[in-house]
Amino acid sequence: MIVEMKKLSLITLTADVENTLGLLRTLGVMHLDIKRGNSESLSALTDARALAQRALLILPDKGTGSPANAAGWEEDPSSLIRRILEIQNTVRDLYDELERLQREKSRLSAWGDFSPQDIVKLREKGIDIRLYILTKEQFESLDSSVQAFTIQKGKTAVYVVVVGEALAGAAETSLPSAGISEVRTQIDKVQTQIGDLSTEFNSLAAQKHVVQGKIDSIDTEMEFEQAKLSMDADSGISHIDGYVPEPQVRRIKSAASSNGWALMVRDPEDDDPVPTLVKNPKPVGIIAPIFKMLGTIPGYAEYDISFWFLVFFALFFAMIIGDGGYGAIFLGVSVTAIITLKAKGKKVGRELALLTFLSCCTIVWGAITGTWLGSPAIAEAMPFRLLIIPAISSFNPRSSQSIKYICFIIGTIQILLAHIWNFIAELRKKPRIKAFAQIGWMAIVYGIYFLVLNLVLDPDAYPLPPFALWLILGGLGLVVIFSEQQGKFFIGIGRGFASLFTTLLDGIGAFADIISYIRLFAVGLATIEIAKAFNQMAADMGNSIVGLVGAIFVLIVGHGLNIAMGALSVIVHGVRLNMLEFSGHLGMEWTGIQYAPFSEGTELQKDTTS
Repeated sequence: MIVEMKKLSLITLTADVENTLGLLRTLGVMHLDIKRGNSESLSALTDARALAQRALLILPDKGTGSPANAAGWEEDPSSLIRRILEIQNTVRDLYDELERLQREKSRLSAWGDFSPQDIVKLREKGIDIRLYILTKEQFESLDSSVQAFTIQKGKTAVYVVVVGEALAGAAETSLPSAGISEVRTQIDKVQTQIGDLSTEFNSLAAQKHVVQGKIDSIDTEMEFEQAKLSMDADSGISHIDGYVPEPQVRRIKSAASSNGWALMVRDPEDDDPVPTLVKNPKPVGIIAPIFKMLGTIPGYAEYDISFWFLVFFALFFAMIIGDGGYGAIFLGVSVTAIITLKAKGKKVGRELALLTFLSCCTIVWGAITGTWLGSPAIAEAMPFRLLIIPAISSFNPRSSQSIKYICFIIGTIQILLAHIWNFIAELRKKPRIKAFAQIGWMAIVYGIYFLVLNLVLDPDAYPLPPFALWLILGGLGLVVIFSEQQGKFFIGIGRGFASLFTTLLDGIGAFADIISYIRLFAVGLATIEIAKAFNQMAADMGNSIVGLVGAIFVLIVGHGLNIAMGALSVIVHGVRLNMLEFSGHLGMEWTGIQYAPFSEGTELQKDTTS
């Protein structure tokens, strides 16, 4: 359920703001109405967090060896972050230098190994030695009086050393600062530096937790600073607004009484940004990881569909995976993981509880449809054959119609449930007469159900009953009359007629929504047929040793691929039917704000759903 929230306005002395916020953070129950603001402290914290985040991102996932100053880094994470970034910048500069030296080495290779300092000394003694890179035409046109020594001849250029005066019409090559031997030495030195820094950098990866801890610490400081900026001050008095779960209000009142705060508690207004806190019993709470994965939070004024989502999602999962053998594999994985975690004294997460439940549902569906790794031999063996319901057996050619029929029944029930829920909710609001529009939608959906059976399945087996059209038309009339009621009956009817076109489109949408549940049959059938195909491929490989090895390989890869595709289909189709079709008829927009109480340390990241 969605926990009832109260809006609080807390007033305290401006001089006591930090102490007040510290006490609120210790209580850890008030979701603050944070206002955007800026300060030097917040800017400094933002910059520090950006540097820490950058350091965390550039560190490798796994370190090699142990850093020399592990204990010191724990005590001074800021120095660790600076060192990580310093190494990155230094290594980048060293790679630039290495690239320059490699180019210089390539340039000098044609001249051979010599010392530029020797040439400088000769020049100081009056012996002019000059380096030239000449074209073949320039080289061949040299005067015989020129003392030129050929170092290397290339396809397009000739490298020469000239003793004496400069050559007319030729550009002299500048003397390098170092010879090729010295350049090689410099390259080795730079490569050694890069290696040493890379080793240190990799060893620092073992300190990623220290960097993450620093980020968490900065986040805590930033939240505190933002809370300070959110407190409006006037004449020595400061106040801040927030939201507290109704069961926790007494704790805030007690703290206010003890610390001299003024407190105003009231129900939130419709346009207030009220956070959503979802709390459910443990059996229902196992569905929370799905909502967390999707990043969906119901609005405070919306519904908590956790229970019905779990019920239908389990059914969809079972029908889409469709194979009891696959369910047994999932169950084996989840049970093994649970046993391993318990043996290590670790907490078993809701994810494993959910997987265990879904696995059991899949095994049940596989048992009643006789689907075990797509093998008819297993289905016909005892005791599996006793569990099969023939009308929906995977190996019964006539079962397709029955499964489709079940899909449409499931879709109709789920959509009807949405409108029944809406009807009950509308009865609690004013004007209550508006709730009758939901009865109209129930009639429309029920009438469309018969229309779908007639059009999609078999018009002979499912003839359209006369009352189906009356249900659709009568329901449409109720929607037109009551859906826009806001207190003035006839004006509401007029608005209903004005929205008739939209209502007709919604009716067509309801028709499409019921039909969309056939995806449960289609995807489940694909899973079964793919399993059968891989089984047949394995069977056709013969009884030789090579054939058996090949068959085992095909079965492992084939069924593994089928399981992966089935899991993906669950996300695409199983989640969609709940999040779009069902939620759409409930009118949910999933625009909720996660309840995030102002609290200490890692409490800021704690899961407050279910």
